[in-house]
Amino acid sequence: MKKHFNKTVFILCIGLLFMSCDTEQKTTVAINDTVESAEDFTIKKDSTAIKVLKLPVHIDSTQYLYHAIAIKRVAIDDDFSISKSRYGSYGAASTSYNNYTFSGEYAGFIVEDIQTGNKINVINEEITITSATIYNKLENNPRVEFVLYKGHNLDTNKDKKLNHNDLSALFISDLDGSNFTKLTEDFEEFNGQRFIVENDKLYFQTQKDVNGNGIFDSSDNYRNYVVDLTAPVKKAVRYDEQLMNITKQ
Repeated sequence: MKKHFNKTVFILCIGLLFMSCDTEQKTTVAINDTVESAEDFTIKKDSTAIKVLKLPVHIDSTQYLYHAIAIKRVAIDDDFSISKSRYGSYGAASTSYNNYTFSGEYAGFIVEDIQTGNKINVINEEITITSATIYNKLENNPRVEFVLYKGHNLDTNKDKKLNHNDLSALFISDLDGSNFTKLTEDFEEFNGQRFIVENDKLYFQTQKDVNGNGIFDSSDNYRNYVVDLTAPVKKAVRYDEQLMNITKQ
């Protein structure tokens, strides 16, 4: 009986050890307040990503074709040999396009104007896009058109690849693929957005790991931003502090 009890305790300890290791691996932030530049967290090439050009998609009511560049993931063993490959986001079977949204893992997009023949390479940096949603006049707002991208451009956990273990960021471009811009601040985790048609503005929220412990918890703060989509240059302006001050009056 005692021998069986000791064996059970040993198994539980081993299980807790693995759980602890797994939690540590999922840490998404390897930064603190001493970090001065995002350049330390950019990578020239994600060695686990192979870029594959998908067949084009025509965006309804526009003159644009979107040529998506999907990411084919390869798993690397400890000896850096390729062991297997897979398409899609976080091991999913495939990338997809549905209801004006690309989902999966993408390295970028090439937008082709079928009337003029002009082509624009939307993204000119190493980045992983997990979704791209097209807001055109037919489906959304007759006054503004734009594309929102969610993804990762900083290797915030320092594992030399860009995936869901890194901080999420929000980007925007014009419908023709020009003026690709990052809206979220570096080292802030993107939490969600809302497009208000009535005032042509985009609102989104982030969270920052202010204590530098690599975990988002109650000690970290949330930040709210607004973007005027009618402006020629899309810029995120923080507004939560101003509104919260009203509650203190």
